[in-house]
Amino acid sequence: MEEKTAPDTLAVVMTTVGSEADAHRLAHTLVAERYVACAQVLPPITSYYRWQGSLQREAEFLLLLKLPSTAYPRLEQRLRELHPYQEPEILAMPACSGKRYLSGVGPRAGRVRRAVLLSSMIALYPGSFDPITLGHLDIIERASRLFSKVIVAVLKNPNKTPLFSPEQRQAQISLSVAHLKNVEVDTFSGLTVAYARQRGAKVIVRGLRVLSDFDVELQMAHTNKLLAPELETLFLATASEHSFVSSSLVKEVAKLGGPIDHLVPPPVVQDLRERFPLT
Repeated sequence: MEEKTAPDTLAVVMTTVGSEADAHRLAHTLVAERYVACAQVLPPITSYYRWQGSLQREAEFLLLLKLPSTAYPRLEQRLRELHPYQEPEILAMPACSGKRYLSGVGPRAGRVRRAVLLSSMIALYPGSFDPITLGHLDIIERASRLFSKVIVAVLKNPNKTPLFSPEQRQAQISLSVAHLKNVEVDTFSGLTVAYARQRGAKVIVRGLRVLSDFDVELQMAHTNKLLAPELETLFLATASEHSFVSSSLVKEVAKLGGPIDHLVPPPVVQDLRERFPLT
């Protein structure tokens, strides 16, 4: 009689390795040694505590692993060998009738569940993106590491006269995010919350460049919460090197013939040069 192969399951391992690079090395080791079929490093859970009067930061990295249901004892033993001073904390997510669920009784299981649920959500990043800048791209890339899918939605605003049409902006963004497999680019009109509901998004992502952005974005977040209580807004601070970049600034610099390569992705550079030829 032919022996049945044990079904694959998903598991989350929490580890307090020193850095994200160490977490990737651990994932690579487990795959290379065939303890798991595949491994992915999820965003870390950051916690703070006081030690001798000073505030300390600790990052706990999560590894999402795929392995047969019979391989858990071997995985646990290997984790103990690799990190003898750390008790492995494994939460299993067996695939059952197409539905995945978390099981586990570890003291930090609740936080792991929340992190895994976050990584399985669809996020919406709306904006005019006229044009998309490297600051926008930074937010998209970071959001793509947090969520299973990110929808970049170009707003069609009849009250504005954009430099590029919605279709042109959609094409520019699509070329700029081609390396991100879980990012989709679309256009929409009307209320952002209505479009979010239509696409099944649970989180609206917004980028913050300067303090003045926060006042406007907070007001908008409160409005969206009033219109759609089930939606959450996540603010991501733009990387410091892009904090001064705005679409308006980019268009002004391009119009005056200044360098824009360090402000926007390559596809946008080409379109701006065609719109504002150098004399």
